[in-house]
Amino acid sequence: MEWTVRHGRSVALSIALKDATERLMATEWNQRVIDATLINASADRVPICLSGLRGVGYLISHQVASGEPVTPSLVTAVIKTMKHDSNDMKQLGAQVVSYIAQSVPRPLDIAIIRSFVPMLVNGTKEKNTIVKTSSESALVTLLRLRTDDSTLQMTLNALESGMKDVLNEVLSKTLRKMASLPESSPDDIDDTILV
Repeated sequence: MEWTVRHGRSVALSIALKDATERLMATEWNQRVIDATLINASADRVPICLSGLRGVGYLISHQVASGEPVTPSLVTAVIKTMKHDSNDMKQLGAQVVSYIAQSVPRPLDIAIIRSFVPMLVNGTKEKNTIVKTSSESALVTLLRLRTDDSTLQMTLNALESGMKDVLNEVLSKTLRKMASLPESSPDDIDDTILV
């Protein structure tokens, strides 16, 4: 199948997940929707991967908001974005984490936070400024640094010593400063919206 057709289908699926996740995931198609989204997120073309990653973000956000257990393969798909060759994928990966963290008024489960922190810390070391800034912003949102340090302390206690040291370094260099700035509007990962 031609990649442009696959891209159109991946965009349609991600928008359906954004607007009607409850209806799609309440059916017998639940696992097929997850599988199709993961296939899109790991496709050979970046535009398809981007749509798939947006779909993954909408799925995780739905699972977190509804109190369902988060599918581990979805979390893994987001984590893999920082290893992708495309800076667009890396940037969107950080934005997806920020979107997920903003989707609920409480901190995410510590297991999910512990999975996302190394990916985002690696993103803060990137040469690309947009990827670096997106990763820093996502860490501030994920760790809820604008409200208090309770999520940060819980995360530091759950991390291995090496990652704990690296996170503390990033925290002292940039995150505290970024957390003191006014919060920007919530991330919208949907790129089909025309302004």
